[in-house]
Amino acid sequence: MNIVPISIVPYKYLKEDLKFNAEYYKSEYLKIEKILEKNKYYTQLFNVAKKSKERFNPLNNPQKEFYYIEIDDVDINNGRYTYEKIKNYQAPSRARKLLDYEDVFISTVRPNRNAVSIFLKKENNFVCSTGFSVIKPQNINSYFLFIFLKTKYSIGQLVRRTSAAMYPAVSEDDIMDLKLINPPQHFQELIEKKVKSVYEKQQLANKKYEEAKEILETEIKFDKAKLQTELSTIIKHSDFVSAMRIDAQFFSSNKLKSLFLASFDSKSLNVLCEKIETGLTPAKNSYCRKGYPVLKMGCLTNLGIDWSKIEFANEAFFKRAKKFIAEEEEIFLTSSAHSLEHIAKKIDIVLDVPEEFKNKLVFVGEILRLRVKKSLINPYYLLLFLKTELGYRLLQNCIRGHTAHIYPKDVEKISIPKISEEKQEKIEDLIKDSHGLMGESTKLIKESVNEVEKILLEQSI
Repeated sequence: MNIVPISIVPYKYLKEDLKFNAEYYKSEYLKIEKILEKNKYYTQLFNVAKKSKERFNPLNNPQKEFYYIEIDDVDINNGRYTYEKIKNYQAPSRARKLLDYEDVFISTVRPNRNAVSIFLKKENNFVCSTGFSVIKPQNINSYFLFIFLKTKYSIGQLVRRTSAAMYPAVSEDDIMDLKLINPPQHFQELIEKKVKSVYEKQQLANKKYEEAKEILETEIKFDKAKLQTELSTIIKHSDFVSAMRIDAQFFSSNKLKSLFLASFDSKSLNVLCEKIETGLTPAKNSYCRKGYPVLKMGCLTNLGIDWSKIEFANEAFFKRAKKFIAEEEEIFLTSSAHSLEHIAKKIDIVLDVPEEFKNKLVFVGEILRLRVKKSLINPYYLLLFLKTELGYRLLQNCIRGHTAHIYPKDVEKISIPKISEEKQEKIEDLIKDSHGLMGESTKLIKESVNEVEKILLEQSI
């Protein structure tokens, strides 16, 4: 027999909050707020910070450029974010919120994911989505606030206030009403020191990655100017017949290949790889809360696999998908999307698979797997080459259809230039170092969250 949990809610609470959804009164959420209210350092966010009113108007300087941060650009594990450089006149409609140094920004959408970060750049041309609430701390340390917003005490409050089922979100007023603690300055400064160390590790990780890119680009020596799309492509009839394709984009790959084919010992991916294949996507009714892990498109970040976004499917699906078990040092990329530009936009290598996922992690049909022959090419070098503008274009030229797809039979024809093994190994070392530093930064964030949660409990009356 299943026991249904029941919450008895006094009428006065219903009258005060005007909320009639049962989840709002779940005992675990009420407990969180009681713990905060009993803490000697208790306050509310609107007492120590204000929400930013600074807005970005792209029409003021249409030809200028800005850096844009979307919700999916924030790593929910350590607050690291990526960004895209965009011309003002091409600004998305949601690119409207300006960021200043030490602003804290948190997603109002799907608060359970906890996409929160602290802005530590001093440039004034960074803009984030209107899906974020941008908070300006006044009487509280920015770094401490960032960490508090990553605690279960913050997440629980926001999930409690979530409205809508299809697109769950909270309002900015809900965020400003958050209950929190404002402990002594010396404790907040200790947290600040740790967060700054996190940022330094992330910056060093970025630097090592850029060093690896520089090695590759120096070795290949391709001229980026020659990557510009031409207005016309001349194609022989015999080429149409042999390729069984009539789209000009596909044949423009020949021009791209000419940038390096003559200078390198180049081999096609079907020679360099043991496997080139897409996975299997579970049916909607195959997903479950606990089961066999499934790597989905959202797990790809271009900075490494985000293991927190893994979903789960039942045993029946796993039995059908067994041949698609992911292995360490395999390369995964987006192979299906509604917009052409998203194809191959995110490419990651599998590293440090969590113990609980090993030997049972499968991947969906919208992801393409490359399992390389390590005797012929270094997987880290291939990863980096495919991330270059040239690699991206070569993959993009394989696209078929208006709802874009790339298929293994087309991708396997892509030629990859081979550089010296010494340089490939150097690239591998730098990427591994970068990945290790990111792991250290994530660990420091978790330690900081634990310290804040600990003092919160210790100082409750």
